[in-house]
Amino acid sequence: MSRKPVSRRVKVVFVVFALSFAALLFANFSDDRSGWWPPSSQNYTAPHPILRVSREQHLVELATKTCSWKGAVGLLCDPQARRARLLKLKNKFPGCPRRKCKQPYSQLEPLYTGEEWPSADYKQKFLSAAKFFADEYPKCWHTGHTENIYLDLGARTFSSSVGWFRSTYPGGQNFHVHAFDIEERFRQEHEAMGVTFHNVGVSTTDGLMWTGQGNMKGLSSRASADSRQVQTVNMSRWILEELPMADNPLVVLKMDIEGLEHEVIPELIYTGAVCKIDEFFLECHYARRSHRDPNRSYRECDDSDTGQPKLPCLHRHECVALLSLLRDLGIHAHEWT
Repeated sequence: MSRKPVSRRVKVVFVVFALSFAALLFANFSDDRSGWWPPSSQNYTAPHPILRVSREQHLVELATKTCSWKGAVGLLCDPQARRARLLKLKNKFPGCPRRKCKQPYSQLEPLYTGEEWPSADYKQKFLSAAKFFADEYPKCWHTGHTENIYLDLGARTFSSSVGWFRSTYPGGQNFHVHAFDIEERFRQEHEAMGVTFHNVGVSTTDGLMWTGQGNMKGLSSRASADSRQVQTVNMSRWILEELPMADNPLVVLKMDIEGLEHEVIPELIYTGAVCKIDEFFLECHYARRSHRDPNRSYRECDDSDTGQPKLPCLHRHECVALLSLLRDLGIHAHEWT
């Protein structure tokens, strides 16, 4: 039985259909990703051509994905998600009532907003202009009050910061000092100076985490060949439950926790524990020389100081944002060196 010849019109229709289908495939899988990575239109709802998820679902996944960086183990990987979280906290949190002073706060020293400090000497000179709360508002507290409290998070040796506080801060000798550090070897020298020493790592949870051997090591949720387990404390819970506030003390806090500040400070704000603090000294960690990323949107950058090329890119401007947020909430916040 012979077949009927295919008409020319059918052939033309078939060729047109095949070309249209090929063009559609090329548009979806082309190397030109400007239409979907990142999505350039707020109204873009088509499925991701490779992941096969909607733009909205992709953004949700990106906004909740966490990475590790220095001491931080649950850091939001995406810089836009981190900025959005801080903005949400700022918009939701009304600020802290002034426990100490009814008079308006004077303007604090300016924050350095450059991408990187020009030199260590410049940084030291700039930060030396910090105005202590006790100097600015001497009528709002009593220098002889033994219940005033200094919290040193990441204390290291006594001379590192507790000694500085006692010799420099007005009435510093009369503060009750709590020093927190993951190194048990610092206990004896602190306790010999009348300091309450807590051999724990400052975190957002109570439990156990891992740290490397040697000085200035952060925390990790994973073990490595040379790591050891340490106890951690949920700092928000500790402040809310353990900090004696009956006599309305002046509370000064210094934080140097190797990157975990990017998790701990938002938690302090979210729980309201931050309102127990009158003055805040923060050493904020970020990827050094991150100004090499001019658009600030790249999720990873080269941390040349450690030789680890794949780290969530934390710029200095994120540290400035943390300090600015603390000030907006009514905390006397300074950058610590």
